[in-house]
Amino acid sequence: MNLRLKLQASLITRILLIGILLFAPCLSQAEEFTTYRLDLDMIEVPFEYYQHQILIKAKINDTADLTFMLDTGATSIVLHHGLKLNLEKTGTTEFREAEGTNKADTVNLTEVSFGNSEGQAHVGNLPALVTNLGSLSRALGRKIDGIMGIAAIAGYVVEFDYAKRVARFYPRRKKNISNNKPDNKKTFLFTLTPMNLTSSISVVSIKGRLHESYDYDFLFDTGFGGHVTIANAPATESGILTDKTPRVEGGAYSLSRKFNTAKIRAPYLKIGEIDYAGRAVQVDFRNGGEQGLFGIVGNRFLQSYRVTLDYVRKKLWLERNDDPEDFDEIERPSFGIALRMSASSYRVDKVTAKSPAHVAGIRPGDTLVAINGKPLAQLTREEIFTAIHAPTAEMTLTIAPGVDPNLGVQFKEMTVRMKPGVPLDW
Repeated sequence: MNLRLKLQASLITRILLIGILLFAPCLSQAEEFTTYRLDLDMIEVPFEYYQHQILIKAKINDTADLTFMLDTGATSIVLHHGLKLNLEKTGTTEFREAEGTNKADTVNLTEVSFGNSEGQAHVGNLPALVTNLGSLSRALGRKIDGIMGIAAIAGYVVEFDYAKRVARFYPRRKKNISNNKPDNKKTFLFTLTPMNLTSSISVVSIKGRLHESYDYDFLFDTGFGGHVTIANAPATESGILTDKTPRVEGGAYSLSRKFNTAKIRAPYLKIGEIDYAGRAVQVDFRNGGEQGLFGIVGNRFLQSYRVTLDYVRKKLWLERNDDPEDFDEIERPSFGIALRMSASSYRVDKVTAKSPAHVAGIRPGDTLVAINGKPLAQLTREEIFTAIHAPTAEMTLTIAPGVDPNLGVQFKEMTVRMKPGVPLDW
């Protein structure tokens, strides 16, 4: 039986900046003259990892530091139209995003630089787009001045160290990962494929498989704050998604548009030699389910590794780090309860259909009285919310029922014992 549930996830976990893939011809021509220079043989640039997005500081033509989202799923730099940079407009164009196209002005940046007083990386003569990024700032809950696409880092070998929150920039003559020997257990080497063969700079994809005989391309996208996505048509054609597949329905956003999604457990999935079978993935219902759309590998997948990108040689090296893996919300055990603190009491705000709490008879409006026999007065607020919202073991809850529309107020407490379950398996 299909499981169709609504997750009340935060907006940012549903942001999907799939990539700015199509530019006017003048941008492709200008890219050939972009220059890349490092002050030192290695420049280390700290980044903020906020809501599973890489936020990096950079200067445009000697301005004060601006905040950019580092997005390898976008081609060039995109600037918010509200910035006062006095840039000369060179034209207008359309760019492709997750669900359709959008319009932007085109400009050329004399220099983009990032680093610190000890040394910087410099990118010269870089084409850029100017458009409204207000929806991105609102979704993140903080001001974002722009998106830094792959063209801004293409001339370097770049190492993303998620564990230490730094990006390291190397000249290509000093670092070459092409000859690395992967063990395909903790280290993996990928050959990348450009997704736009008509442009000198393009986003790139990783080869994978949805079935032993079904090859599939995944966009390498640090602008996606999720794990792994698959387009609807290939997911259906390969047999990963059927009418009977249990799922959790939701929604995702591109730069300016929303589309429907579903989280499922992949029966078979390989990303290169990384086996992802049995893990939760997102299926995107974008572009009307058009055939042949690519998948995406995002930050919540990549953050488990130290990631080295050599764009010119089209190689990607992943080294598994020691941080615990960040599981998708629908892979985490849950009772299906959302609590709300009201005065000195803790009331049940929501109960998800078919969840352990729903099966046990807990309903919205009930009041939590005790956990494993211990009155709430003896527990801290953090202990209470952690026990209910992030359970790790079977638990006994004492509940005071709320108002029953048929019977009125029921004052008799009830005790229920529940095991946390995984939403996809309810």
